Amino acid sequence: AVVSTQSTGDRPNAIEDAAEMREYIKSLPDTITQNQQKIDKVMSDYELLEDFYYNLSTDDFNAKWTCFAWPAKIDDLIERTNENLSQDEERFSKILASDQANFEDKMDSLQMTVAGFSGHSDINKALEISLDVKRISNQLKECQTLAQLYNQRERLFGTPVTQYDKVNKLIREFEPYKNLWTTTADWQKWHESWMNEPLNKIDPEFLEQNISTSYKTMHKCIKVFKDNPGCLCVAQEIRHQLEEFKPKVPLIQGLRNPGMRNRHWESLSEDIGIVVKPKSSLTFSKCLDMGLMDHVDQIAKIPEVA
Repeated sequence: AVVSTQSTGDRPNAIEDAAEMREYIKSLPDTITQNQQKIDKVMSDYELLEDFYYNLSTDDFNAKWTCFAWPAKIDDLIERTNENLSQDEERFSKILASDQANFEDKMDSLQMTVAGFSGHSDINKALEISLDVKRISNQLKECQTLAQLYNQRERLFGTPVTQYDKVNKLIREFEPYKNLWTTTADWQKWHESWMNEPLNKIDPEFLEQNISTSYKTMHKCIKVFKDNPGCLCVAQEIRHQLEEFKPKVPLIQGLRNPGMRNRHWESLSEDIGIVVKPKSSLTFSKCLDMGLMDHVDQIAKIPEVA
């Protein structure tokens, strides 16, 4: 048979499945009509055989009447499936209403959580706060996805579409806190790494790019949080730390220049009167302790020397 009983016999797991099944059922009349012509032709052939008193085998006899009864069987299956779909759709509608009610409660809770970020001002807890930021950010994204799913299902039910403007509004309100604490935690992590891990592990391009991006972010945060003293203080402090670190970037770029060879390190050591070797134990912090900032211009020019 061209029409599958399994296609109409399976129960849907969600309204999307039910809607897909409804669309499939709508296509069946045309399919049945096309196959009815084939059935009529087969039945005509069987009648011709009977006119010649041809005795059908048991298998042929069963096939004949199975073929003849198939359209009626499909009609009966469609009727039962439509009844089941109506019950399923009513059940899915109740589930959607319950999910949306829970969703509203979750949004109210998230709104209070986001509002609570205005009270965070302890820069020493930046990592801890940034982890909360990531968690809340993920929850807001999930809510955004759920809102789209619920609207899609409302359209399938043919009911008015709920406006979930609150979700996007909350995401916009949370964005400054996300930028502030994510950048603060990143800066603290990067600074620790750049100062104390081996110098040869520093990617100067990554460093310069993130210093620039972080500075711009803090500049924006200072404007956004002008009426929030706690968050404003954090943004100002991180911007100040970035400003203090910026002059050191050329030194890192010079020391990490791919053109630096052993002869350059030897020449540098001779010129400044300090032994500087690119050992794995050499950190940027040690470079600063050796006073290399006083020779930054000279270090920047060394790789240019043949």
